[in-house]
Amino acid sequence: MENKDKYSMKNIIHLYHNGQIKEMIVLAEELTKKFPKNIEVKNALALGLKKTGKFEESKKIFFDIINDYKNDPVNKKKIAFIYTNAANLLYDIGQIDDAIKLHKIAIKLDKKGINSFLGLGLAYSDKGMDNKSIDIYKSALKLNKNNNNINYNLAASLRKVESYKEAAHYYSLTNQRLSKSFQLECLYFNIKNKDSKNDFYKLLNEITEIDKSDPLIASISKHASIRFERNDRCNFCRESFDYIKKENLFSDINFDERLINQILDDIENSNISKKTQSLLNGGVQSSGNLFNLEYSSIKKLKKIIINKINNYRLYYEKSDNDFIKKWPKKFNLYGWIIIINNGGNLMPHIHKEGWLSSSIYLKRPEKREANDGDIKFSFHGGNYPSDNKNFPSEIIDIKEGDMVMFPSSIFHSTIPFTSDRKRVTLAFDVIPLSI
Repeated sequence: MENKDKYSMKNIIHLYHNGQIKEMIVLAEELTKKFPKNIEVKNALALGLKKTGKFEESKKIFFDIINDYKNDPVNKKKIAFIYTNAANLLYDIGQIDDAIKLHKIAIKLDKKGINSFLGLGLAYSDKGMDNKSIDIYKSALKLNKNNNNINYNLAASLRKVESYKEAAHYYSLTNQRLSKSFQLECLYFNIKNKDSKNDFYKLLNEITEIDKSDPLIASISKHASIRFERNDRCNFCRESFDYIKKENLFSDINFDERLINQILDDIENSNISKKTQSLLNGGVQSSGNLFNLEYSSIKKLKKIIINKINNYRLYYEKSDNDFIKKWPKKFNLYGWIIIINNGGNLMPHIHKEGWLSSSIYLKRPEKREANDGDIKFSFHGGNYPSDNKNFPSEIIDIKEGDMVMFPSSIFHSTIPFTSDRKRVTLAFDVIPLSI
């Protein structure tokens, strides 16, 4: 490349990091025409397209680069980087097995590629192979012991295999949005005596004193207040059952049976991997983010959802809870499908990364017993120790087309049912980008 074109490449990078993605794509396309075989430029274009939700176009470019250079001994590190980026894209659209294959190739090409280790660990974790994830992350820490993302993800996998003390340690080394929250949860699980209980309350008090509030802290604080009969100091969402809101989407002119069937057909044809879900009995859950799929049906549903979220916030706008007062200025939607078969159910859990959570009931089994297939809310779940205390709960009757929105701090589960008709739910979270 000539100097002026290198300057253009610098501009592409600047625009990307500045969030000016459309402008960056235009510049990358111009430079790609001049240098159609240049790896850096084509990679930048693919990343830009991915950022705007054009996953198939992005995927094609990544694989074009791989096919052109996979046997090139000179550009091993560059190609490893492309394999990693392509794998991350596949991960985002739920093609986990293929993502694992590409990450492994990337690591063979570049044994010091931190991002490849990070991506491989995440993919293994999604498949329920957390001991493998732990090995991968610890190998990566030998390359860079201070890497924030590696430490955070290692802590997450350690937490999932119930190594709470070690997980709390690694969380303490990170500064992610939920680092303190997950560290607090690990300390809560690790309460064994007076000293460990004091450690838990020391961190909880520290968090609440700096006015930090999120759904996970709220869940833990509420649970501990009932379990240990203490005041709940967290103001995230008091009286949270009052913030459960149900409405039927069939009242929206853009939502009908045809849309439901099209959504399900599109998902069926999208080659999405199944995600290992230990809390799910007699069913399957999709991997990746459904809202990354480039189907008109998904885009149509997303528009409906965004409108309902805005209406939800307006409905509670006079609330003095942090849940509403500190509503995220920017957020992403992260969605997945859960299919539950006859006799199956989903155990009590919370969506720890979310702010607002929701379930849309696309298919609902008929009721043979009271509350068959309904959703249950509670202040207890997630294998939290109960000490035989009574935790309040509430069951919501649901019908096909119902959309139930609620703070992500509330534990929720499904009631088992007896029916040959599957229970099909599209669940999603509002994931804060800023608060």
